[in-house]
Amino acid sequence: MPMGREIELKLTIDRADVDRFIHHPLISRYLARPVTTKRLVNHYYDTPDQLLRGHHMALRVRWTGDAYIQTLKRKGRSRNGMTDREEREWRLEGPGLDTALVPADFWPPALRSRLDTLAPVFETNFERTRWPLAIPAGSFSDIRTSAMVETALDQGEIRAAAGQRIFKDEILEVELELLEGDSGILYLLWERLAEKIRLKPGDLSKAERGYRLFPGET
Repeated sequence: MPMGREIELKLTIDRADVDRFIHHPLISRYLARPVTTKRLVNHYYDTPDQLLRGHHMALRVRWTGDAYIQTLKRKGRSRNGMTDREEREWRLEGPGLDTALVPADFWPPALRSRLDTLAPVFETNFERTRWPLAIPAGSFSDIRTSAMVETALDQGEIRAAAGQRIFKDEILEVELELLEGDSGILYLLWERLAEKIRLKPGDLSKAERGYRLFPGET
C-alpha cells in the first residue's frame, strides 16, 4: 500500500462546549454528507523497551465495527496542534497484528529482528462523530480554492495497565483533517469555530498520551 499523508489539526474542547460545537452554524452550513458516529477500539503495539516510541512511530490495530485495520505512523511536523505525518494502513482478517504486511525497510533497523516482541501496550476506546465539510472557494477570504475537511469529535478514554494497576485518561477532542485543498483552511476553520466555543490546540497524539500514562513517564 502506498505511503499516505495525514494532515490534521487537533484541538481540545471543554465538556461544557460539546453541545455548542455539535450545533455550530458553521458545521451545518458546510455539511456535505450525512453525519456518522462509530465506536473505534484501538490497540497500540511496541517492544518492551518501547523501540517504536523511540523512533517516533506508532503501530496500532483498530476495530471499526466492521473491519480490523492495521496502521503504522511516522511522526512528522507538529506545531500549534497541526500535524503532518506519514502513515500506511492494511486491512486485516482478524484482530491480531500482522507484521508481514509491513515492508522490511519501513521498520527501524533495530526492530527488524525483534518483530516477535511487539505486544499491546495500551488501548484507546472512543466514539467518533464525523461531519464531512465541503468549503467552497472564497468562503474564507484568505483561501481561494475549495477544500474538504473531515471534522470529528472524539469522546472516550485511553487505558493502560502496569502490573495490577490501571491508568486512564479521558479523550475529549476535536480533529480537523484535511482531505482536499490548502492546509491553511484548518486554521481558518478553527478560528471561526472558536468564536463561539473554547478550542485550544493540542500537540499530543493519542499514542503519545497513552505512553505518558505509565508511572514515571512525561
